[in-house]
Amino acid sequence: MRFLVITATFPPRGGSSVQRVAKFCKYAKRLGAEPVVITARFDGGLLDETLMRDLPRDLEVHHVTHSMLGSTSLLSRVKRRFARRFLPDEHGAWGRAAYRKARHLAQTGHFDAVFVSYGSPSALRAGIAIGKMLDIPVVTDIRDFKQKDAINRKKIQGFSMVRRLLIGRLERSLFPDVSKFSVVSKSYAQSLSSFYDVRSDRIEVIYNGYDADDFRHHDAPHEINPGAPVLRYVGFVTHIPSFRNLVAALSKLNDARLVDRQPPVRLEIYGENRASNLQEVINAYPNAEFCAVYGYVPHDEAVRKMLSATALILLQHGEAGVLTGKLFEYIGAARPILLLHNDNYELKALVEEHELGPVAEHDRPGEIKSAIENILAGKYVSEISDNVNFQRAFQAEQFLKILNAAVTSKQGKI
Repeated sequence: MRFLVITATFPPRGGSSVQRVAKFCKYAKRLGAEPVVITARFDGGLLDETLMRDLPRDLEVHHVTHSMLGSTSLLSRVKRRFARRFLPDEHGAWGRAAYRKARHLAQTGHFDAVFVSYGSPSALRAGIAIGKMLDIPVVTDIRDFKQKDAINRKKIQGFSMVRRLLIGRLERSLFPDVSKFSVVSKSYAQSLSSFYDVRSDRIEVIYNGYDADDFRHHDAPHEINPGAPVLRYVGFVTHIPSFRNLVAALSKLNDARLVDRQPPVRLEIYGENRASNLQEVINAYPNAEFCAVYGYVPHDEAVRKMLSATALILLQHGEAGVLTGKLFEYIGAARPILLLHNDNYELKALVEEHELGPVAEHDRPGEIKSAIENILAGKYVSEISDNVNFQRAFQAEQFLKILNAAVTSKQGKI
């Protein structure tokens, strides 16, 4: 199996959205497949060399054109804002360059399929065009629907009317040319089936996962200090009200601990957040010194922070179908997880089914406080999961199974 991977973002770009496709390529190589990646150059912004070092040295990666996401120039910022408001996305030039690169690569080697990491409509459009040019099947992995206004109960952000219409028209015109879809949640599978009229036999649910390699070489669990409890959240805070209620709960808890002459419970936030927004929430409480906000840390360090925490916080915007990738990395870290539930019932079901930790309603500080107290009392003990369903290696097997099915189906029609 030799296949093209079309993705607008790939290491050395950092962030959780990059890992799904990067880890797939890593394990696909171990399983004997030959992914060939076409992505954008990325020379600035959120960089993470630890993700780059994790990739196989013989993985073939072609960086074509510069990503607008990696530029901080005034002109690029203006173009990016314009593209987000009026066009399907800011990767149009990259999509065209990806098509040209694929045509060039096809002159020197055969490809069995195209795998599109759907983070941008331009990647999908390029992947479909490449599939038609080479007469090979296209498999699309949807990790983030762009029609948020149409399928989500609650939205992190909305689109302009023009952009929403363009994206909807583009998706509806291109989805029929996709042989197979993989999606990150059962809710996304339902949305793809009902909203886009995609047959269920073309859809497979592949959850995110954790890379066991990332957790094997750390000794951070030995660094946990029960006398100085610390809760950690690793990632982007998408829902400020949940964060506010978490801080309120900790403030009350620490007031009580101060009376009992116990050390305060610290809260640490790591990620590419707007620190001023979070600090404004923290400063509303008199004992705010128990909270600290840090910037983005490389993935390798983020793993260490997860492993050495007393417990890990999971607060998620109530966006339909979104299962945050950090859930699965938290599972790999084997620390108790506190979920602040916000109408994401699939996420809640996973936490409860696998007994990963307590669940508290995001808008009830008293319930959050009780959940933290139960964690400190030792009522939740996590162990390293031996469930392969949560591991990136198993995820890669699932992706390859879909690719093989698409190829077999295509050959059967010829």
